[in-house]
Amino acid sequence: MLWYTMHKPKLTEIYETAKCQISAFPAPLDSFGLRYAELFNPVAHEEGRDYICTLLPFWLREETGITETQCAELSLANIYGMLYYFIQDDLMDSKVASEGQKEPFALGHLLYHNMLRCFRRLFRSESIFWDFFDKYAKQWADSVINEASGNYFMTDRLQTSGKAAPLKITVVGACLLGGCPERISSLEHAVDITLTTLQMLDDWSDWREDLHDGNYNGLLALIAAEYSHSPAASGMERASAPWRPPSLKEAEAAIYIKDCMSRFAEYGEQHHELLIGIKQTPCELIAFHLYMSDGLKAVAEELRSNKKKALGGGINMLYSLNSDSAQT
Repeated sequence: MLWYTMHKPKLTEIYETAKCQISAFPAPLDSFGLRYAELFNPVAHEEGRDYICTLLPFWLREETGITETQCAELSLANIYGMLYYFIQDDLMDSKVASEGQKEPFALGHLLYHNMLRCFRRLFRSESIFWDFFDKYAKQWADSVINEASGNYFMTDRLQTSGKAAPLKITVVGACLLGGCPERISSLEHAVDITLTTLQMLDDWSDWREDLHDGNYNGLLALIAAEYSHSPAASGMERASAPWRPPSLKEAEAAIYIKDCMSRFAEYGEQHHELLIGIKQTPCELIAFHLYMSDGLKAVAEELRSNKKKALGGGINMLYSLNSDSAQT
């Protein structure tokens, strides 16, 4: 994990800067903001969930030639942006707000303001940076609203990165500051691929919660296409149809019996092949993606191993017979 450990001291310093600025928010938003920020501090938790949000500017530095100061400013902006969009997600899921509780809305406003302040120190109002800023905000909104009806994971998998699209402004910022705007397109594509695989890891981690809450989830979309409510429909028809969540029984059968995670992990491997095929992709971005792709494969292998130990061939055959009987 050199892509993380070599930047940890600087990342610690930048996160402390963010916490210091958040502590200046009016009460009670100062303490509420500090608690919320600490939940997503990769230095404090080292769970891998939010590495890319804060480390992407560092990974782009060698390829784009930005200065250490510019890199730190982009990373600080990303911290505020990350926290802002996480609050939006939580508000939509009703996890942090209830009737009469205004703190999340107000905190989100201040975090967004701090993000803009960082960017305005780097880019003039007439810069094309702001055109991309608007573009990525619209991609985020589209993904939030339309990913389920469009069944993005099955119809255009890279679109599932849309909920993290605002992070791609880092690519634009680094390329403009480094004087290489021609690199924006290829690096944007590389980040799209990486964010898609990151979303897949989240989908594996959250599939039960998403199924319970009715949220769109790539793993569940794959299962729904594989175990359709309409057995007569072709695989292509099921994949392109609006998403309908599988039942809990279907999901558990696909994951724990039918080896669905192996197919899911194969997508991660395909993404890695795409990523290494993009010229001048930062080495640390490739290493981070391999870390995630290997993580998906490890999950699939563990599930296969557990199935062999716990079930054995006889029960697999019995399950298959029961499934066939249920469909006739």
